Amino acid sequence: RRAQVDAEAQRQAAIVAATDGDTVLVAPGTWVEELDYLGKAITVASESGAAATILANVNSAVTFQNDEGPGSILRGFTVTGNNSGRAAIHGPGTSPRIVQCEIRGNRTSFTLAAGVFCDGTLVDCVVEDNHNGNGTGGVAGALTLRRCLLRGNTGYDGAAALLLGGGMEDCRVLDNSSAEGS
Repeated sequence: RRAQVDAEAQRQAAIVAATDGDTVLVAPGTWVEELDYLGKAITVASESGAAATILANVNSAVTFQNDEGPGSILRGFTVTGNNSGRAAIHGPGTSPRIVQCEIRGNRTSFTLAAGVFCDGTLVDCVVEDNHNGNGTGGVAGALTLRRCLLRGNTGYDGAAALLLGGGMEDCRVLDNSSAEGS
């Protein structure tokens, strides 16, 4: 099943209505709301890609908190504007797939990473210009990163990535900096 979401509908309402295996297709635009996958193995995908579909939120834009696994997929969004106590994509202990997303311009001082904090897989993503005053700017967790770019992230204890398992394949790590750590 595919549920197309446009400016007249709420994206979170479509997630609530979705069942495992469904795709929630989001129209281009800038959306200011938090998406919670509610433990569902669904795909939330932008209709036109990250350049045209932006999740902007001062709190975590995307939350995985109910044992989501690789069947929970976020595809084709720019995730930006987070300035909370959690990562922009927040899911400690979960393992979603994040594909073709740009995670940039997020700030925090209260969690391990400003950009992404989970144990999932990032594929063809850009993690850029995120800042963490106490932890890692870019990503943290037992993550697997494939063909990703980590650039311009800053943190106190780490710059681009704090990998607690997983690893990187064919990734570029450029111009990241940390006050302490590596």
